[in-house]
Amino acid sequence: MSVPADNAEDLFPAEQPPVLAAQLPREPKPWHKPRKQWIRKNQWATLVDELLTSRKPADRPFKYLTLPGDDLFDIRILHEVCTKHQILLKFLGFDSTRKTEVNIASDEIMRLLWIHKESQLLPDRVELLATAKSLAFEHAEKFQGFDAINLDFCDSVGGREAGTKGGALDAIRTIIDLQTREAAHPWLLFVTSRCDRASVDQTVRAILAKILLENMSESPAFLGRITSSPFALSQAMLNDEENGKQATGEKEHLFTFGVGFSKWLIKLAVAVWGVKQTYTAGYRVAGQATQPDMLSLAFRFDRINPLVTDATGLASPPAKVKPAQPPAKDEMVATALNEFENLTDVDDLLVKNETVREQMIAENAALMAQARYDLDAIITWGRAQFQPAAPS
Repeated sequence: MSVPADNAEDLFPAEQPPVLAAQLPREPKPWHKPRKQWIRKNQWATLVDELLTSRKPADRPFKYLTLPGDDLFDIRILHEVCTKHQILLKFLGFDSTRKTEVNIASDEIMRLLWIHKESQLLPDRVELLATAKSLAFEHAEKFQGFDAINLDFCDSVGGREAGTKGGALDAIRTIIDLQTREAAHPWLLFVTSRCDRASVDQTVRAILAKILLENMSESPAFLGRITSSPFALSQAMLNDEENGKQATGEKEHLFTFGVGFSKWLIKLAVAVWGVKQTYTAGYRVAGQATQPDMLSLAFRFDRINPLVTDATGLASPPAKVKPAQPPAKDEMVATALNEFENLTDVDDLLVKNETVREQMIAENAALMAQARYDLDAIITWGRAQFQPAAPS
């Protein structure tokens, strides 16, 4: 394996000063459950691997925007993918907690062989991207387009009142605008968001319901699908939701929020990008949730490049080669519906499939061990997550 010149000093990590807090015992948190490893591996890493495979030769760094969490696990696993492709990973991370653990993890990450030395972890909230004069926006703009953007929120992107300046939805709109101005290449967007009713503001629910109602009136095909199983969303239900009445159960609300969000995203980007939703999954955060209340969504964006023609006749006519037709908006929405119909309930999958469960427990523990967690203790803890709770 050839070593990137800018990173050659990483061959000698022993010369670095020791991290004094590295030996402190570490306890796992609820968000460390093995199901998150399934998301990292089967959604984030898989799609990045596919993108890098199609992008060869690797003529520039893989540029990545992320909300990495205390241990930077997503960066660690994508570093493995970039190592496989021998391409530098250049990241811009946002973490406003300023915790000691974040600083230790950042130091560990920056020593990795295929991490670009100009990578940055900012002590800011990603929502500041929506403010054009903010340092967050200025740093993002300097990247001149990202290859993957991972918005792994703990709460809901729709948790604040619709139209709120500087909210998560505003940040997503800004990101798409920034990518439209800066990125000519395909790119990925990952969004993790709470989708239960209590986590989504009523004004957001109303607009998402309106978006679906408009699509129902415009497309008989969409109407037929959205009113059928598994969605079972009627126009009466959505009218009530738009008017602020609680008309759907949690399962129907998941689809109202999820499909509505995907439709909104497609509508934002469709003039410039072909948007393909893929690898859609969900899991449970609340202890008593009967179905997923957290969605993990993935989208691939491919720029639409129409043929350049000269209507004046000064230049010769273009060769009679039809350009690749971008997918129609209805086709993009139909793909999103397919993904929600086949949504992977990760909790249910791991409970029912022992082989996959044990694989995720082992891989999750190995990844956490890189961040100074005890390997055997995390394996034991991971298995305990699938044991029935003791009667009180």
